[in-house]
Amino acid sequence: MSMVIGDALSLLLFRLHSGRLLGINLLKVNEIIPCPALTKLPSRHPNVRGIATLRGAAMTVIDLARAIGERGAPLTRTTVV
Repeated sequence: MSMVIGDALSLLLFRLHSGRLLGINLLKVNEIIPCPALTKLPSRHPNVRGIATLRGAAMTVIDLARAIGERGAPLTRTTVV
């Protein structure tokens, strides 16, 4: 039998293109959507894939694999943000 004392942490688990398993605090996730069209910025940080417009607001899309030192994967129809 196990007991949870205090606050429990719920994680959204996902795999990078490389197969590496990662988790994000579920309370920090608003929604998961197919990757929208991205506008590339001319002098962006290498981890930034671009800017998307979501319900009229600009959203920066970051390549999480690159951010943790892995090789980034191409965007496909199954890519989500």
